[in-house]
Amino acid sequence: MRLCSCFGPSKAERREADRFEAEEARARAAEAAQKRQEQFEKSAAGRAARAQIAATKKSSEPSKGEPVLKGVVVAVADGMITLFLWIINSNFVS
Repeated sequence: MRLCSCFGPSKAERREADRFEAEEARARAAEAAQKRQEQFEKSAAGRAARAQIAATKKSSEPSKGEPVLKGVVVAVADGMITLFLWIINSNFVS
């Protein structure tokens, strides 16, 4: 229990300070993520991922009358890049 309000910040002041610190932390995290993204795009792995995605998009146009499911997932974690590519061709006669 507080006896006098002159011994430190009020609840509202603490809440505002916490909100401000959280906002600053989010801004710093977004800035760091942007830098990591830019570094990745400039790296060999980033160029390879971009080339793989472009090649997949280019080859994703199915032949006429041929149902095709194709997809690419690019996952980046801790500087490692993982590419998942799947192509399913199926001809069903109904």
